[in-house]
Amino acid sequence: GWAAKEFIKLKNDCKSYLQNLKVEAISEAAKNIAKKTSGSIYSETCCVFPTSKRPTQSYKEGMRRFGWRRGNTRLHAACDLYRLKGDPALAITNGVIIRGMYPFYMGVYALEVLHLGGQVVRYGEILGYAVPGIRQGKSVTPGQLIGKIGKINCCKPMLHFELYSGDKKGSLSGGGRFQRRSDLMNPTDYLSRWEKKTFGQSY
Repeated sequence: GWAAKEFIKLKNDCKSYLQNLKVEAISEAAKNIAKKTSGSIYSETCCVFPTSKRPTQSYKEGMRRFGWRRGNTRLHAACDLYRLKGDPALAITNGVIIRGMYPFYMGVYALEVLHLGGQVVRYGEILGYAVPGIRQGKSVTPGQLIGKIGKINCCKPMLHFELYSGDKKGSLSGGGRFQRRSDLMNPTDYLSRWEKKTFGQSY
């Protein structure tokens, strides 16, 4: 067929293509950093809990738990950590931000961090203003403020916490029962361990 010249661009001139290349380059660099650093989320000495105070309700029950059925086809891909709107969302351990703040769901935002050992966390349902120094390509440390907890219309304020093994590449959203990338992990036992380590007790 025929197309006018102004509608034709080289692939390298497309902003979305270049952005994807940038994200992939950061991901590879972050993985190399992670491989050189001992320890991971599997270590008993890792990590801090991702909220500054204990959740107000258990993330192991009801619609807050990982695997809760959402409608007829989808399962909940995270643990929801109920807190107060504007409360700190914290990095669980050392890592590199591989995707800066982006729109996530019903007016809240998310960011993605490749953590020590190669695992990826999506910190979701945070407020839309960026914390100074928190952007794609920057490193984070345990307990560092990376965002503020937000609120959607249907629920209490929460940090939506998704965990991935890091064995796969590409977008964290995908197919299957969870509608997420296939290396999605259940974060419940890890959160419980970190909660007890951080606060002295867990749900």
